[in-house]
Amino acid sequence: MSYRCGDFHLDPANRRFTRQGAAIALEPKTLAVLTQLVSRAGTLVTRDEILDAVWGHRHVTPSALNRRIALARQAFSDDADEPKYIQTVHGAGYRYIGPLELMERQEPTLPGQTLRFEAPLSARLPARVESLIGRKHDLATLTELFRSHRAVTVVGTGGMGKTQCALECARNLAAAFPDGVWFFDLAPMQSGAEWLHALAAALAIPLTDVPELLSKVLPVLQNRRALLLVDNCDRIASEVGELVSRLLRGTDALHVLATSQKPLNFAGEQLMWLPPLALPQDARRGRLEMCDIESAPAVQMLLTRIKSIQPHFNLTAANAPTVAEICRRLDGMPLALELAAARFALLSPEQALQRLDHRFRFLTGDTAGRDPRHRNLLAMLDWSYSLLSSEEQQLLGWLSIFVQGWTIDAANHLAGSLGHDLEKVLEILGGLVSKSLVAVKPGLPAPRYHLLETVREYALERLRASDEETRARAHT
Repeated sequence: MSYRCGDFHLDPANRRFTRQGAAIALEPKTLAVLTQLVSRAGTLVTRDEILDAVWGHRHVTPSALNRRIALARQAFSDDADEPKYIQTVHGAGYRYIGPLELMERQEPTLPGQTLRFEAPLSARLPARVESLIGRKHDLATLTELFRSHRAVTVVGTGGMGKTQCALECARNLAAAFPDGVWFFDLAPMQSGAEWLHALAAALAIPLTDVPELLSKVLPVLQNRRALLLVDNCDRIASEVGELVSRLLRGTDALHVLATSQKPLNFAGEQLMWLPPLALPQDARRGRLEMCDIESAPAVQMLLTRIKSIQPHFNLTAANAPTVAEICRRLDGMPLALELAAARFALLSPEQALQRLDHRFRFLTGDTAGRDPRHRNLLAMLDWSYSLLSSEEQQLLGWLSIFVQGWTIDAANHLAGSLGHDLEKVLEILGGLVSKSLVAVKPGLPAPRYHLLETVREYALERLRASDEETRARAHT
């Protein structure tokens, strides 16, 4: 059922409000308040009835409802003093007094036509501000994964650009999801329940406890071909994984794209590990050709960001090896490259390279709009480190003494002095791998493990702060 209100059309099932066919963006709560009034046209709807229906049994200040009423009037271009749509009954509540025609829900009339189910403003994708550099292959891989999987988690070390890669993928896939792409940033959240509350709020569903809320969310999303992008799941990965699993089991066409430093661990999850930006191919063998340097994604990223603050900077035969070395020292990590580029406002490539010996003091920034965790390398790594158990933190510090990487046998020998047997070492090392702090390079006769240089320096500083460096080196 939908409602024709003169030139306006309210379609609660599809969360749409239009005027002569043109969509009018409304916050979920405003749409819900409007639905309560229009669905009971001509009847006084008390403030308490609206608060219970829209907010559930939660304490809400009077100003919250006043604001939604004002926004609803604004959508109708209504006047509070001489209302034509929403009348205030002072001391009691509100009444819808405008024109009204009940309409059966319109079904698609053309093959392949789908009724739109739009994300509200609070859950829409952020607009693209900068182009995504060096991720063409990764984007193609991520897009291809959605052809055969309903849920994909982009996993990688902090600062690798998981969010930007996922956002770009979601934008590219938007046409395939007629019921919208819905974006949720989970970084400030402390529990999976908070995300479920945010999802319910976006759907204008009154908040209750988790089991009841799921029973209300699932029917709304059933048969909806929508994509939920849940970003920064790191701290609450397991709880989010459980909710995603239940959402997927309870719907037919819903898809989920997540980003996290560790897997969400639910049945049907497809992982895509996001690697660093590629370095010049010959950088590790000492033979650097100009064409190899300028075509490398890591170099392209650094140059693009440098030119945003130094438009006249150019890659030359003289500075190219230094630029390539900066990219190598920073592991091709997008965040580190962006922070380094900012220093080119005052420094030459050679001066910037010299200061990488103190990268945690050198690579900082205060760019507006950047997540606080990403304003310097130290804050980003502190976040990652906080995801580890105490045993994982200790072993990470000890592993930082390996400059060229290690095998499982070397890790087992090192960890033996900590009282760990082989099975325990495998468990702890597996945790470090799954949380994107230890990288694995498959090989024969056995795989090798290593830390990105930035991670290794951070872990080494932690080891020194714990006064265990001498003891760790004694067991290598």
